[in-house]
Amino acid sequence: MTRLHGSPGWRAVPLLLVLLLLAAACGGGGDPATTAAPATTPTTAAPATTTTDTTIPVTSGQPTTTAVATEPSQTATDAARDGVIPELAALPLAVRVDIMAEAPAAEGIWAISRLTAAADEFADGCRLGAGDGKYPTDFICTFEYGELLLLDNDRARILRAYPLPGVPAEFLAVTDEAVYCGRHGEIPMPDAMVCRVDRATLSERVMVYPQGLDSLIVQPCYYPPATWGITEETLEMTTLAANADGVFVRALDGSWTGLDPMSLEIVGRNVTLPLGIGP
Repeated sequence: MTRLHGSPGWRAVPLLLVLLLLAAACGGGGDPATTAAPATTPTTAAPATTTTDTTIPVTSGQPTTTAVATEPSQTATDAARDGVIPELAALPLAVRVDIMAEAPAAEGIWAISRLTAAADEFADGCRLGAGDGKYPTDFICTFEYGELLLLDNDRARILRAYPLPGVPAEFLAVTDEAVYCGRHGEIPMPDAMVCRVDRATLSERVMVYPQGLDSLIVQPCYYPPATWGITEETLEMTTLAANADGVFVRALDGSWTGLDPMSLEIVGRNVTLPLGIGP
């Protein structure tokens, strides 16, 4: 597991700019995040539990640019499958992917990524995507966008992408069964988040813990993906640890909070970590 420690792909953006983009999305229709009840069950059944579940060490790296520099980072078909807007999929891999942390696995390399500074050249201000429509379904803000990616072993192709608009990940942990990512949240993107991707089915689960009045996710014109849950609980996170026993995040005071490994909801505070897990 890891914590993001700054990168050329991390650029602060005034909160007002993002809020203006959200206001522009109000005419897109649909139900805003504040009216959607958070999901309380996982989207897929859990794979069989193993007894040798361990966290795979995290390394760092950058994409290998063996592809043509102007080649789209994803096909239109793959982007539609992953909920990625066409304008983002059309960006070259070297423009789209700035790896914050990565971990090798049998199926490829799991990485948390931000857009590079070069992506801003394709945006209007920070807006990338349709001139109207819903945020972040039809357009995104390049400053606040992040992804969990499954890359091939050469880091030259995106096998799967999991958009994390407004809650770009800072932590990454890979176990025998799943990939977990997390964010502790800070201005201008204050919301905490934990994500899970099943390594067998590649289905995702995201739980967002909004942080106060500055939260982006609960703004009236933010339309989260259907696989996201939003809870009224709060969550402090300075690191994340996971294995077959569960998912655990450490608060600022050093205490640990336990999360359900499937739903990602809080199941206990001030818990004791199982043996063999944690930093």
